[in-house]
Amino acid sequence: MNTWHDVKVYMASAGCLGDEEVFQGWLDRVPAVRREKALRPKNPEVRKLSLAAGALLTCALADYVRALRHAQGEADLPGDDLREIKIAENEHGKPYLPDYPKIHFSLSHSGDRVMCAVSQTKVGCDVEEAGCTEADIRRIGYVARCLTESERKQALADPSSFYRIWTLKESFVKLTGQGLLIPLSSFEITLDPTTVRQDYISEVIELKEYGQIDGYQYSCMALEGHMADEMIRVDLKKALSEQWL
Repeated sequence: MNTWHDVKVYMASAGCLGDEEVFQGWLDRVPAVRREKALRPKNPEVRKLSLAAGALLTCALADYVRALRHAQGEADLPGDDLREIKIAENEHGKPYLPDYPKIHFSLSHSGDRVMCAVSQTKVGCDVEEAGCTEADIRRIGYVARCLTESERKQALADPSSFYRIWTLKESFVKLTGQGLLIPLSSFEITLDPTTVRQDYISEVIELKEYGQIDGYQYSCMALEGHMADEMIRVDLKKALSEQWL
């Protein structure tokens, strides 16, 4: 069992779900909402990534619930079999567990990576493929137009700064639960030290950059809580038969 933290963060590669047996195995394990979501797209790569996000969420919730039960002895928690757990979305599209309001989670995916954060408080996370090709630089220039002036200058001067700023901004938007109703230029991310200047949340916000790993940038934000120093890497193929489920 992993060391207990109020906020635990997980990451995985979706690559193994290209194996039909692994794909079907996870299709049978994830909650119904995630199964339906994974089968909806026509593009097989999109289906694979969507199912990988559902698979990682299933692993993360199972691990977190067991840790929470061990640490705090909570009785009102889901069991280890999460196939029947209900997942709903608020009016802005943020997913939540209607039967377990004390458990919060956030999901993100990019390229072939998926990320999940689970907490007893509101949380938001984001992963982005941190490409530096000419096409990526053009995209950064286009996207940077929605940033604040200070953020835009940093983003255009250094692609790595752009991905840091972008994943932190996405994490904040998810944390609020209001989605794109919040203009990205209405709050500001500063780097080194990393802070968020905003007027939307009065509570203390904890920020965590997990840096670039294998060409992907990972960031997370949560309300007050002890955030894990490192992400938990999950092998989704092995997880089908190991302690996660």
